Amino acid sequence: RVHTPAPIDHAVLLNAAGNHLWRPLQPQARVEVELTKPGLEWSGTGYFDSNFGDAPLESGFSQWHWSRRSDGAATRVIYDAQLRGGPRMAFAREFGAEITELPLPPEAEMPRGLWGVSRPTRAHGTPKLVRRLEDAPFYTRSEFTDEAGHGVHESLDLDRFSRRWVQMLLPFRMPRIASK
Repeated sequence: RVHTPAPIDHAVLLNAAGNHLWRPLQPQARVEVELTKPGLEWSGTGYFDSNFGDAPLESGFSQWHWSRRSDGAATRVIYDAQLRGGPRMAFAREFGAEITELPLPPEAEMPRGLWGVSRPTRAHGTPKLVRRLEDAPFYTRSEFTDEAGHGVHESLDLDRFSRRWVQMLLPFRMPRIASK
């Protein structure tokens, strides 16, 4: 169950062509999970956003990196994308009582994923990889920490995604990573 107030009416155009948009529908929702098999329960804060557009992602971007942190009072999100054939697009926003534009933290690098996907990020101090959550030939998701606290980071390499050998792997599910 996801308990949310009304979705936030905020959208960000991600490229000059106007065919990719990001909407942080609910940066801080209350989430309750109850499973019978296996018997697990969990509750806490969750995050819900949407990326959409009328062109394939790989036609608009060569890669992007995204991270978020939440401290209960606010959620901070950083987008950093390389537009295909164009400039880099990066921004940082805080979603709390108001939506605030933040200065971008300095660029930093975390260790590459198991498939060699790079994980550049923006961090306060040196980011440390806490746990790999997902590691695929073109995508990584992980937990990390830095001087600003704990967060989730994603890297999406759309140049790799477009390669034939990766396309041939898409019908097969990549196992989730459970190790630290």
